[in-house]
Amino acid sequence: MESSPLPVRPSSSLSGPPQPVLTSETKNWWWNVAILLLVIGGVYGVFYFRPFRLSGGTSHTNVGTPLPIVELESVEPDQRPVSREDLQGQVVLLCFWGPWSEMSRRALPRVVEVAAPYQKRPDFRLLTIACPQQPGDNREQLRQQVRAALREWNVSAPVYVDRQGNTLVSFRAMAGLERVPCVYLVDRQGIIQAVWPGYRDGVEKEIQELLEEYLPEAKIR
Repeated sequence: MESSPLPVRPSSSLSGPPQPVLTSETKNWWWNVAILLLVIGGVYGVFYFRPFRLSGGTSHTNVGTPLPIVELESVEPDQRPVSREDLQGQVVLLCFWGPWSEMSRRALPRVVEVAAPYQKRPDFRLLTIACPQQPGDNREQLRQQVRAALREWNVSAPVYVDRQGNTLVSFRAMAGLERVPCVYLVDRQGIIQAVWPGYRDGVEKEIQELLEEYLPEAKIR
């Protein structure tokens, strides 16, 4: 007697419950969510870790080098001189400028304004350094030019001149101080962190960004 063939179950009973079918709309929705999460993560990374800076001064060739010789005396006779040793443990903003320079007329007031919120902090120092138009110019004449420029430009800031000429020589031995104005940002360890030779619109915003980083508001005393 011939045996009857075993009944064959429908394939659907072997594969378990029916699986959901991903439509093209569903797939697109998941892709959109993934892209949105990547964008949010990227924006968070930029603002939190700050891999990119607004500042172009941080790419200068002198960044990472120690602060050179600083030997300055105030334009006003009642102020004490300043040396590199006096700047230890401070964030320092040095602005080299000239009372004869039209670019300095634009730059100096803006640099002083950006530095103003930090002026009372013991861990910050703004040094505006007046440069002669020619290396052999009389220092007393330079002082007179400085006072006249500050009155005309309506700027109130401590101004210094190179004491014996060593400061300008040491800075000019590095790239950067080929022209004025020129601004340097130095950290508490005496290492140059940014250099802005000359002047262009927007430099003060770059300076402000770095000052906020090196001098957080929470540490204002």
